[in-house]
Amino acid sequence: MEKIKIKATDGLELSCLYSKAKEPRAICQIMHGMAEHKERYIELIEALNNSGITVIISDMRGHGESINDEYFLGHLGGDLDLLISDQYEVTKWFKKHNPNLPMYVFSHSMGTLISRAYIEKHDDEIERLALSGTVGYEPLCFIGVFMAKCKSIGNGAKKHSKLLWAMSNNASFDPSLSWLSYSETNIKNYEEDPLCGVLFTNASNKVLFTLTYNLHKIKRYQCKNPTLRIYSFSGEDDRTTKGEKGLRDTMKTLIRAGYVDLKYKTYPHMKHEILMEDDHKMVIDDILKFFAE
Repeated sequence: MEKIKIKATDGLELSCLYSKAKEPRAICQIMHGMAEHKERYIELIEALNNSGITVIISDMRGHGESINDEYFLGHLGGDLDLLISDQYEVTKWFKKHNPNLPMYVFSHSMGTLISRAYIEKHDDEIERLALSGTVGYEPLCFIGVFMAKCKSIGNGAKKHSKLLWAMSNNASFDPSLSWLSYSETNIKNYEEDPLCGVLFTNASNKVLFTLTYNLHKIKRYQCKNPTLRIYSFSGEDDRTTKGEKGLRDTMKTLIRAGYVDLKYKTYPHMKHEILMEDDHKMVIDDILKFFAE
């Protein structure tokens, strides 16, 4: 496993972990969630490597080590297209160094919003998409978009709003992390990690709300690869999915966009971070099975 940097279109250096399998049969790009970083996926990376899959994961801009004076921790900027472009630049580098291998994507939480925006134009780059902690559509997210735009005017883009933070956390002012996981160890590790839980700026929240708002915009999908295999893995008690109704809506939306091979699975007594729950190994096994089918 090595740490590399891939330059984004605006010059920002995206910090990546790149880990080659001994005899690779496929490659997988991981897209992490909100307010976390790439090192939290090392166990998954090692499991994928052991199954013959070479892996790359970048810190999203404004996360982990993908930062500079403009994009500090918690600030993604207000350009949604740039965020998607970052992942496409990683894909191009990844494929250049690993030609003629099928490519998969694994994404978690905010990463599922980004990966679904990514496949709007680039679904022909990948063969399988695994979603974890799949964020569900929120009918009132247009209010968040409007408010975040207003608060991002002028110098407000890099400031913070407690109200927007609460809205992005399902209208909850509860600062606890009980929604994250049943695992007390995971919650403790998250709280003690200086790269986790960083508050988003107003501009970042605008991007987050816009990604959610766009989930139902079927016409955004070019659907060049209708046979793309999509599998959602989520905790039964994960509030970000909007429950069974939300997961069915996610599948229905992707079907309306033109995709034909979709399924989802929920795990009892698991919340949002299923890869960090005490019984997370069963989740990793299911992900490996999906990528091996």
